[in-house]
Amino acid sequence: MDTERMPQAAFSAMESAPAAEFSTLSASLQWRILDTLFGQVSSLFAAAPAILLCAGVVLIVGGSRWLLGWAAASFAIVGVRALLMAAYRRRATTDQPMRWLRRFEIGAWISSIFWGMASFAVLTERNPVAVLMIVNVQSAYALAAAVRNNAVLRVALAQVYLVLVPTVFFFLASGSKLFALFATLFIIYIITITAIVRHLGRQTLNLLISRDRMGQLIEEAERSNAQLAAANAKLERLANIDGLTGIANRRSFDASLARCWRQGLREPGPLSLLLLDIDHFKLFNDSRGHQAGDECLRQIARTVEQTARRPEDHVARYGGEEFAVILPDTDAVGATAVAERIRAMIAALMIPHPLSGAGFVTASIGVATYRPSGDQHPEIMLALADEALYEAKLAGRNRSHTATRVGASDPVHLAE
Repeated sequence: MDTERMPQAAFSAMESAPAAEFSTLSASLQWRILDTLFGQVSSLFAAAPAILLCAGVVLIVGGSRWLLGWAAASFAIVGVRALLMAAYRRRATTDQPMRWLRRFEIGAWISSIFWGMASFAVLTERNPVAVLMIVNVQSAYALAAAVRNNAVLRVALAQVYLVLVPTVFFFLASGSKLFALFATLFIIYIITITAIVRHLGRQTLNLLISRDRMGQLIEEAERSNAQLAAANAKLERLANIDGLTGIANRRSFDASLARCWRQGLREPGPLSLLLLDIDHFKLFNDSRGHQAGDECLRQIARTVEQTARRPEDHVARYGGEEFAVILPDTDAVGATAVAERIRAMIAALMIPHPLSGAGFVTASIGVATYRPSGDQHPEIMLALADEALYEAKLAGRNRSHTATRVGASDPVHLAE
């Protein structure tokens, strides 16, 4: 939408048929306009001193008693409109915006009609000072009300015309040349106020639409940012997941090992690493086919993941037919026990492998335990675990082998 033309088009539409066009505006803009209209409690009560002033004139100069009745009725109207504003603040969203606009319009029009009736004093009051004081208060009210309500031009201009046009009529009907001059001045005043209100209405609507559009843009930006964050998180997860087995990949493994190593530097304790290799997997692929090989890898990945049950344990596909398991805060005895459970559960799958000595798929596992030290790097664990895995294969496969180092300067012990 052309945002530069929108304010002018919306203003022109609301000027010609505001009730119809108000309903076509966005809900947020409707509520913004209503908040502007109903957020004038202090301005509404400012009418009370003006009413008292008009009534005081009657008491001071001994004017017509009907003005006292007018003042009482005007006070009642102010009270009703105040209650309406309070109701809007309490339960605005329980009703439709169009209904609230109608209620405000009716209240404003009734109030303006009563202020227009005050100009009847031109014909009933003999004291010109009293008449001019009432008319001045009346014209000031019309200007203030129109300026306050310029967001809806129909309401603002109706208040001007309902208050001031009767005054012009009564000035002319009085037969006084002085009042005829005042009638001319009031006509100019009405024309001037109309121009001012139109200008202010255009600026107000422009501002409200701009704020509404800015709010929409902010919401759209927040939604886009949330979607982008979700997409990035999903990409991050996918970047760390092995596409075949569904467990963590080598990239995730490297990051986890580095993180566990740093944690071990802050909170000294043993860190264990398992490297697992499927025995004779190339022969399995050659004899059973790559689809069977892929399914074998998936089954073993699930088995290893189920065996390393602690939330802090990290299982990953290290590459090809190799898997890795990081076991934080686990000593050599505990890591060896986990390795044996994994090896036994893989064997228990009884995946046929005719070219294997056992007749089914087995795995060899190398275990390394180390206490992280500031002058060492995680690669030392990989080297120890790889060395232990080599020893397990050399010893006949389908077994685990442990290389234990509990301090940076301690010797490495190899044991089955």
